[in-house]
Amino acid sequence: AANYPEAKFIMVGGQSGAEPDVFEQARDTAAKLPNVEFCGAVPAVEPYLDKATILLNTSRMEGFPTTFLEAWVRGIPTVSYFDPDGLTAKHGMGIIGTDQKSIMEGVGRILEDENLRGTMGAIGRQYVMDHHTPDVVAERVLKVMEQAIEKARKA
Repeated sequence: AANYPEAKFIMVGGQSGAEPDVFEQARDTAAKLPNVEFCGAVPAVEPYLDKATILLNTSRMEGFPTTFLEAWVRGIPTVSYFDPDGLTAKHGMGIIGTDQKSIMEGVGRILEDENLRGTMGAIGRQYVMDHHTPDVVAERVLKVMEQAIEKARKA
């Protein structure tokens, strides 16, 4: 946020039991930056994503974050240290960084290039529509169930 004073950053997320000091450091640092609003834990991220340009995820390790799907379906590219299942790089729905410098560069690229932001956002939205809508998921579940029933009949 300090490197992009013209951009507004909204920081959401709760305290980690494993690293409680990180939360306090982030809160204290955010308080010193005029372009950062620190919200802490919130009951739902959707209202924040509805106004977002980028989803910047600073976690270095986690499972498949639903916030990525929530961002992508809204046409919002992601910038992150990790790439769940390699999907971001494979489909071009955001930028993966390996260190703080590359994360900052990724944020800058997306902020400064409206065409890149639009392309990544459109790809992300299409990915979610193709793979994660209720109809698509239900079809996959039904197929697995049909295969299980067929296997049980043969047994």
